[in-house]
Amino acid sequence: MADKEWKGADLIFDLDGDHLDHVDPYNFPEMLEIIQLQAYNLWDEFLSSEFGFKEEFLHVTFSGHRGFHLHYRDPSILGLDSSARRELVNHIRGEGVEVSALMNNSGQGGWKARLEDGTINILNKLDIANQDGSEGKKMTKDLCGIIELRSKSPSSQVTKCGPAKMKKLAEKVQHPQRRDTILSGNFSVLNQNAHLFLELVKGDRSLIVGKAGETDEAVTVDIKRQIRWPNSLNGKCGLKVVTLPLDRLHPEGTNAFDALNEALPKFDDKTRELQITAERCVLRMGGDEKEFSQGDTLVAESNIDTFLTLKGWAKPI
Repeated sequence: MADKEWKGADLIFDLDGDHLDHVDPYNFPEMLEIIQLQAYNLWDEFLSSEFGFKEEFLHVTFSGHRGFHLHYRDPSILGLDSSARRELVNHIRGEGVEVSALMNNSGQGGWKARLEDGTINILNKLDIANQDGSEGKKMTKDLCGIIELRSKSPSSQVTKCGPAKMKKLAEKVQHPQRRDTILSGNFSVLNQNAHLFLELVKGDRSLIVGKAGETDEAVTVDIKRQIRWPNSLNGKCGLKVVTLPLDRLHPEGTNAFDALNEALPKFDDKTRELQITAERCVLRMGGDEKEFSQGDTLVAESNIDTFLTLKGWAKPI
C-alpha cells in the first residue's frame, strides 16, 4: 500500500438502518425512513453545527440498500488519518463524555443538551419500570441490559445491576423534589444509586442513536476503502445507488427523497410467481405498501422479484 502513494480519502459516514436497536429490518419502508432522518440529524446536529462542515463539500448518496452515505470532501480534511477520523466518530457516539461535568456546566447545546434529553428519557423509562405488570418487568429488564453493556466499558463505574436494584432506583426517582434535583444535573441526591443512574444515561441507546446517528465506524476510519459508486446496483437487493441534494434528505421535507420510488432500476417487464419465505415482511416498490407473511404467493414484477429473492425473503415457484 505504501508504494501506491496514498493522497487522501473522503471522510465517509455510513448509516445503515438495520444497525438501530429499535428498527424492524423486515419493515423496509419504515426502516429507510428512520435511517434517512438519522442521516439528516447527523449532518444537522454534528457535522454542520459542531464540526463546522460546509454543505459545498458534502456529497449524499442512498447506498442502494439499507441506508445512506455522507461523503465530506473538504480538501483540508482529506488527509486525516484513521486515528483522527475515529475521534470524530467517538464524539458523535458520546464516547468519553463526562455526564456530571457537562450537566453542571453553564454552557448550552452540544452534548449538554443531548444529555439533558437523555436524563429525561431515563426518568421516563424508570417511571415505566416502577409500574407493576408485564410492561414494567420488560422495561426493568431493558434497563438492566443497558448496565450489562455499560459494564464492558473501562470507564463504567457499575459492573452489574439486578431487577431488584433497578426497581429500587425507579422508586427513588418518583419523589418530586428528588426528581427536580436530578433534572437540574445533580445526581448525588440518589446517594449510592447515583453512579447507576449516570451509567444509564451514558448507555441508553435511544439517547446515542436518537441524537447521534448510527455510523459504521469501520467505513469512517478506513482511509483505503472503496465505496459504492453512484448509479451502480447494490447486489444485496437490486436497488440503485442514488445521489441526492442535502435539502431532500429530511424524510418529512416538502420534496423528500424516496428511495423506494427513485432508486428503482429499469428492468424488463417480465413477471414471476414467488412464495414468501420470511416470517413476515413489509415492502413498497413505487406503489402501495404491502405486508406479506410466510407462505404467501404473489406475481412479482422485476423490481420486487429482484429485491425479494436477493434479500432471501422469497423464492420462485
